[in-house]
Amino acid sequence: MNPTAHLIVASLCLGVCALLPTAAGADRAGEVKKQKVAAEANGRKAGLVGLTHVETDDLRVYAAVPDGKAKPLAEALQKTFELGRTTLKFAPDEKSWPGKLTAFVLTDPVQFTNYVRLVEQRRPDKGVAYAINVRGDQPYVISSVEPGGRATDAELTAEAAAVVGAAVLTRKAGPGADVPEWLALGFGRAAAVRADGNPTRLAAYRSRARAAVLGTKTKPAGARPIDVWGGLKTKDSPVIAASFVEYLAFGPEAEKFPKFVTAFKPGDNMLTPTPEAALADAGWKPEALEIGWKQWVAKQK
Repeated sequence: MNPTAHLIVASLCLGVCALLPTAAGADRAGEVKKQKVAAEANGRKAGLVGLTHVETDDLRVYAAVPDGKAKPLAEALQKTFELGRTTLKFAPDEKSWPGKLTAFVLTDPVQFTNYVRLVEQRRPDKGVAYAINVRGDQPYVISSVEPGGRATDAELTAEAAAVVGAAVLTRKAGPGADVPEWLALGFGRAAAVRADGNPTRLAAYRSRARAAVLGTKTKPAGARPIDVWGGLKTKDSPVIAASFVEYLAFGPEAEKFPKFVTAFKPGDNMLTPTPEAALADAGWKPEALEIGWKQWVAKQK
């Protein structure tokens, strides 16, 4: 090939390569615009009024908080989203979903119920104040409070961030995977408190986890891994699940965690693997996990 031909080919390549990011950016902008229209239409349908709207790089947040508090809340959700992707080993160029994730952060349980009934067209589950839908082109999450419940700004932010983290894990598990609540929200809560970076809140979480997992003088039994997935429900269940999943996701064998998450996809028999089967698939044994988990918790500050 002569020098002139080399220059022509090089120029063509540069021109095409320069257009690719622009085209990708235009596609995402189009997706984001359509999602915003759909999200606000669904919000109106459910009677979600007076919400503050904030956009981050990956999230579209509608929150029942004043303007001055909406941006810090959205930033906290974005940090949890980013930590979730990193921990679950998403490739840098791997899309979590088209466009952005919509996050509704509510303080009125009636609004949550209305959204579930009118938009999702189902009855809300008793005692459940969140929703995650990451299928299709309009991914969204909702975080609310239970009837009669109240939440401080910090609690509202932490729980909304946990639901965002749970959505990232659900996406990683893949279509058709039946991800247990203890795993999704446990990961979300652990990721949220780590992403938050507030030493006081992190120390408070560590203290609650240590007492619940290792036991105390008045309640020496402590917790076991099977308590997490075996259906045992106590007031300490959320923090125990968060601590156990934190150990799996951020502990000494964290490289196994993404495989554990994706192991919840149904097999050829269309049955959802049990937690024990998913652990085995990732190379973990429950007996060894219990020892490692408790030693790890005892060392956490």
